[in-house]
Amino acid sequence: MYGSHRAGTFLYTVAAKPGTYALRIHLAEVWAPNYKVGARVFNLRAGDGTRTTGRALKVDVYKRAGAGAKAVVVAFNRVIVGGSGKIIIQCQSVTEQCMISGVSVSPRSAGAGFPTPTTAPPADNNRGEDHRAHAVPGAPYTAIDFNGDGAEAVTLDGSGSHSHYFNAATGDAGRIVEYAWTHGSSGERLGSGVTLTSTFPVGVTPVTLTVTDNTGAVATDGTTVTVGTGATSGWWCYWMTKTSRLPPRWVTAAPRPQYAASTGAVRFGAGKHGWAGFPTPFGAGWAMRCVGSLDVAKGGRYPFKLTANGPVAVYLGTKPLLALGGAGAATGTWTKTARLAAGSTVVTVVYWKKWDNLGTVQLTTPPGLPVSYAANKQLPVLTGLSTSSGGVGGGTTVKLSGSGLFNGETVFFGKTQATIINDGGGESSDSIYVKSPAGTSTVSVTAKTGNGVSNPLKFTYGGTGGGGDGGSGVPATTEVKYVSTHLKTKSGAKFTSVPLATSIALGADGLTYFIGSLTGSVYKVRMINHHAMTVGSYCQGPSSGAKRIIAGVAVNPALTGGSFVYASSSIINYQSEGLSVADGGWANGRIELYKAVADERCLVKVKDVITGLPVSAHDHTLNGMAFDQVGNLLIQAGSSTNAGYNGPGSEKSGGVDESPLSAATLIAYLSKGPTFDGKVTYDNMADPATAKQTGGDVAVFASGIRNAFGLLRHSSGHLYGLDNGGNNGYGDVRTGCGPDDHLPFPTAGDPRDTLILLKAGSYHGHPNLNRARSDTRQCVWRKPLEEVGGSTAALATLSSSTNGITECRSSVFDGAIKGHLFFTKYVGGSAGATGFMSTTTVKADGGVTGINFFFKSGGLSVFSNPMGAFLMPRTQQGFIAAMTPVYSPGTGAKVMGLAPNRGVKAGGYRVYVAGYNFGAASKVTVGGKACTAVKKVSKYGLTCLMPAGTGKVAVVVDGSQTYGFDFEYMSI
Repeated sequence: MYGSHRAGTFLYTVAAKPGTYALRIHLAEVWAPNYKVGARVFNLRAGDGTRTTGRALKVDVYKRAGAGAKAVVVAFNRVIVGGSGKIIIQCQSVTEQCMISGVSVSPRSAGAGFPTPTTAPPADNNRGEDHRAHAVPGAPYTAIDFNGDGAEAVTLDGSGSHSHYFNAATGDAGRIVEYAWTHGSSGERLGSGVTLTSTFPVGVTPVTLTVTDNTGAVATDGTTVTVGTGATSGWWCYWMTKTSRLPPRWVTAAPRPQYAASTGAVRFGAGKHGWAGFPTPFGAGWAMRCVGSLDVAKGGRYPFKLTANGPVAVYLGTKPLLALGGAGAATGTWTKTARLAAGSTVVTVVYWKKWDNLGTVQLTTPPGLPVSYAANKQLPVLTGLSTSSGGVGGGTTVKLSGSGLFNGETVFFGKTQATIINDGGGESSDSIYVKSPAGTSTVSVTAKTGNGVSNPLKFTYGGTGGGGDGGSGVPATTEVKYVSTHLKTKSGAKFTSVPLATSIALGADGLTYFIGSLTGSVYKVRMINHHAMTVGSYCQGPSSGAKRIIAGVAVNPALTGGSFVYASSSIINYQSEGLSVADGGWANGRIELYKAVADERCLVKVKDVITGLPVSAHDHTLNGMAFDQVGNLLIQAGSSTNAGYNGPGSEKSGGVDESPLSAATLIAYLSKGPTFDGKVTYDNMADPATAKQTGGDVAVFASGIRNAFGLLRHSSGHLYGLDNGGNNGYGDVRTGCGPDDHLPFPTAGDPRDTLILLKAGSYHGHPNLNRARSDTRQCVWRKPLEEVGGSTAALATLSSSTNGITECRSSVFDGAIKGHLFFTKYVGGSAGATGFMSTTTVKADGGVTGINFFFKSGGLSVFSNPMGAFLMPRTQQGFIAAMTPVYSPGTGAKVMGLAPNRGVKAGGYRVYVAGYNFGAASKVTVGGKACTAVKKVSKYGLTCLMPAGTGKVAVVVDGSQTYGFDFEYMSI
């Protein structure tokens, strides 16, 4: 029995009648490196889910046994079960991973016992996977004690939790049905529900979320809640424009500041803390107010020194220390002592930039007295709105940027309160997202918090905010506005005929979507048009093979002789399917090519393009794909480990080492044409850790990628991926290539997802010891934003689990979001779960401008179509969610986008041009050249034969206006 065990942080759940029970938990330290006191320590708890009646804290198995490989038993003799009808045994890691070899349960009271199952357990469609449920308690939470009572209410969000269960035969999917929140150390029950608002004391509190899915699987994971007092080292300074005098001392006095920021010292005009980064150091007619607090250990007289070249004043509490605010105040230096009582003394500096010169104000505080500012007392300040106009009907998404935007924040447009949108990132002090209320004319937007009211910013109402299909004499709608919907049948019902959908690609005809599925097939779904989201017909392609799934689909713009789709196919959890490591289970992945046909076959398989690609023994698989400018295929290949380490505690990740091509973005050199060799081979299949690739035109493009689902070639030419962060309980963090070079994930890991810029040869932080033999960068796990040891830092971090990535290539809203990146957060099977979408813009060097919330809808992946709509598979909810633009094109022809929007230089292939107001005999040009054989196929689209060309070109229909380029010729 002690030769096997379950490791990590986990729960056992036993159905039991009300009564009293005895538990015996069987333990043994069987891993030689942990044959020492303190090497493995964990907490054990038992109860019925409502209260804990058995507890053993800081269990050190080696210390109890006195030796390694020696059995010990932890006994709980009085575990009480009430109305919950279950016993829950929890093992929580403290040092290293938990390790339990067995549990025995015995009734001890009358009526106690185990109920007879009335229904058969669900078929094991996860093939032995031991953690169908997946708890996601949210990234570490932070809050500030605003009222100084020593505690603060914090809302915990477990909506990211999900189940990996699915049944390919029936289309059934897992969903979380129970959420239990407990104190991570004491085990005290905090409450239940997807979200929970609870009060936490100042300091750091560990929190555990335990979830149960509809198959009865239980999972747990932890997070922390940090409540601070708000004291932050340095000063907090406010700036006010258009002032004609020295401002008052008190923060809430008029004029309201237009900018605020922290600074290490009030030394403006020279030195380390100069004006850089602060507004308008030159010019005149503005003022500044800086607030800090001196921590005085011992009362007495202390010196202050002030240098300034304009009206200035310094206050200690409410009393002036220096007040030089006269109209004739000139440059000077003043020294003065003041008596300070022990404790905290608030210091306020006010300054009026009266003259048109380099402003100078420098305050030297008494040496040895720390200065801090109270973050919980910050006045709200607005610095910008993401848009300053919107429709009179309201509903415009507006991001308010600034500082101090917390502590019971509300937003007003004039006198009307706006609805604040949960941006999925928790409380933020520098931004708020709202939906504008209905209104007219121009109004002032203000933010109100428990600390005061902000400065106003202007918002102008105009137009209808979109809607309709255009009309006579009406200009196009430029306000960016979307509504949430889904693919529909002809009757208007929700389209649910593609079960367990994973990914979407648009075919060359511009109307047919190819949708990958966990059923192992690609589905062909033809739209009546992109505008109404109405499905005209659908069919299911052939199976990829027994137990296989399709995670990614992609269309190669270089293939023009028909409608083709590539699919990434894998067998996940392959060891439970009878595939061993030695049999090559770790290399069961392949890329398949299908061709759409018009008969009942739907799709026919052309060939296996690539075989022998890596698949983890868990559920990391081959995912997203993209094509470069010469037709080479890029593929996301998941890792076999949680954070590079395979050993005790890694069982949930499959217990298999990384291999030559795992944990990477791969490149397949399809540009070789007929000589391309897609058969990837290795010198041995028995040991992936030492195997070497011996064949196949596939190589690592970028390494160190844990489990990137999304992959996108942006129209700028940059390549982007979204990588999933690690999980507590799934394996340690690799800290080097030595056998003992690892640390527990809760201590060293980071669960955040990342946006990464992929370049040839880049390393993104997930170790692979197979490749580390020739690339030592890959010995060490790196944090997302770390750029040391040859690793490449992520562009940004995202909430877990953000998987979908796309670029809007549509000219909707007159090109307002053309070229923007969009990301979607995964949505599990929980009823009402929506996920959300975020966005950013791309810089010339491939960097991004910052991640912003965009819309409250998401999915496992996302595709942006030529009309500017977004499609997102809700894999476990059983439908395809959509976001459609509320857009009025006005009069005249309007080109929205093309499918495909890339192609070979020679031309001669047909493209679909989506748009509005096309005539029966429209003339189309591409880069100034005629696109011939024009056929109008619907109210919203036409097709034509592309001319030869090069570079990035605009497409014009009947003289339509252009918004950047619409089509890109490949290099071939």
